[in-house]
Amino acid sequence: MTIPAAPDALLGARLHAGARQLLQDRRPEEALPMLDRLARLPGLAAAAALMRAEALATLERLPEAETAADQALAADPEWSAARQIRARIRLARGEVKQGIDDAAAAVMATPWDPAAKALLGTALLEIRCFDEAIWFLNEAISLSLHML
Repeated sequence: MTIPAAPDALLGARLHAGARQLLQDRRPEEALPMLDRLARLPGLAAAAALMRAEALATLERLPEAETAADQALAADPEWSAARQIRARIRLARGEVKQGIDDAAAAVMATPWDPAAKALLGTALLEIRCFDEAIWFLNEAISLSLHML
């Protein structure tokens, strides 16, 4: 006997996949209404907030993007993906110290993630910490090569 999935679960999966595809296709404005609807489904507000932050950052609506990233982090302060997005937003806003703090928190949350280390290395270049930047970028490359 199979148990049918709840309608909200199916709708949530479809909205999430559709919004993700729109973001990958560089159509963030079209993803926003889907993300608003996704956020109203039980248990999906944090995921919707994270994708909303990504969409708004792509549209260069950086204050709104940071607010959305903050909402995602409210659900889990150690969420590496949310920390990385907020770091990118803060770096784009010129808030380099805060961006570095978020990138470092992402590395601490997921030390095996080459993207987190690459982001931190790139952020450290902004403040001319070349030795540290090179170390993190080298680590990111090394981790990426091990994943092949």
